[in-house]
Amino acid sequence: DHRDLPSFPTRRSSDLVAAYDFDGKQLWHRDLGPVVHEWGTSSSPVLHGDLAIIYHGPGEGAALYALNKNTGETVWKWDEPKWVTGPRTDGFAGKDDGIIGAFSTPILVKGGDRDELVMSFPMEMKAFDPKTGDILWTCAGLNPLVYASPIAAGDIVIAMGGYYGNSIAVKTGGSGDVTATHRLWHEVRHNGGIGTGVIHGDYYYYGGSVVSCMEIKTGKEVWKARLPDAGGSWGSYLLSGDRIYALSQKGSTAVFRANPEKLEVLAQSDLGEHTNSSPVPAGKSLIIRTHEALWCIGGE
Repeated sequence: DHRDLPSFPTRRSSDLVAAYDFDGKQLWHRDLGPVVHEWGTSSSPVLHGDLAIIYHGPGEGAALYALNKNTGETVWKWDEPKWVTGPRTDGFAGKDDGIIGAFSTPILVKGGDRDELVMSFPMEMKAFDPKTGDILWTCAGLNPLVYASPIAAGDIVIAMGGYYGNSIAVKTGGSGDVTATHRLWHEVRHNGGIGTGVIHGDYYYYGGSVVSCMEIKTGKEVWKARLPDAGGSWGSYLLSGDRIYALSQKGSTAVFRANPEKLEVLAQSDLGEHTNSSPVPAGKSLIIRTHEALWCIGGE
């Protein structure tokens, strides 16, 4: 609960981007300047053709960059505005201030016959032309604090706010302000968790150690249940076939089936080390980074 935490000092950290070949030789690097925010930054680069797309933020000087992936030169840049938040509906409701910022990673989706770069920001979700940086559409409805990245199911994109924030689902392919025309549903004070969930079939599974199964087209919660032996979770889920892997902060990994009927746990293991990361697939193995070590887990 953020209300029980002390105030955070403003953090200044340089946002460095670098490219290496597979022999470990550095090909280029860029310093995009400091990220000035209480919690720093938590976004990953996205590749699209010859572009490496980077969210440099949140906080003062935040921007969305498209760099030439071969040289590091800027192809386009979109400067993030200063957000007008209005009264808070999330966990900071009733307070004069609160944390503002997005920690998400943009995704690439199809909007008809065009590519759309979709990013969830404070207050709204936006789609850009990934080649030029031009804004294609904007949809309002999020809260000022966003943890998870947007996620797509066909022509539907879901974005979730953080700290009991707001969640929205939007159809791609629109133009301008699509809040009234393309937004499918809007949930206020919805606990979307910190990490990003996964989509299987017509359902979205999300929420960290407490799993929620949601119907994508309506936003209706089908079921909600706690995973065994799990603490809090800052990581994102991993989907393989119909199996979902969830890593908790205490180092416990639960494997459960993507089942819209109920929580069906298939396996559970414990590394006994603290982690805020997400599991990453590598062939038939899992890579997990804890605070103490880097793990590779797999069978023959």
